Amino acid sequence: MPDEVAALLCQARKHADRGPEKLMDWLRPRYPRVSWPAISTASDVLKHAGLIKPRRQRYRATHPGVVPPNTHAPNDLWTADFKGHFRTGDGEYCYPLTVADLHARYLLACQGPALDANARRAHPLRTALPGVRRPYPTILPLSSIAATSS
Repeated sequence: MPDEVAALLCQARKHADRGPEKLMDWLRPRYPRVSWPAISTASDVLKHAGLIKPRRQRYRATHPGVVPPNTHAPNDLWTADFKGHFRTGDGEYCYPLTVADLHARYLLACQGPALDANARRAHPLRTALPGVRRPYPTILPLSSIAATSS
């Protein structure tokens, strides 16, 4: 076992609360002539020795009534959503609309329509996807778009 690895393991056993980055930051200035490994290599050495506990998996809460969408092919489900708003360089507000295929994770359109009188009357998808003809998606939830376009 190289001396560097032995010193790293010795310090890791003394200071079990420190991770590889803190250990290397502590060792490098005290032993500047030693060629220390990269932090990722030190992490691998400590994991192999069993001195690093695996991180807890984060619990991701979901609503109990939500069923995750299942798609079997492209164009089964498209998602359309306004992504908030921001000001452009000329001071006008932009409300970008994104349309994506959920199965392929392909962004079909991302457009920031100007909200003049004509754009408010037109359906947002007609202005965002003028060239899309077929195949249309099997499902296209438009609740957020329908509320903003009326």
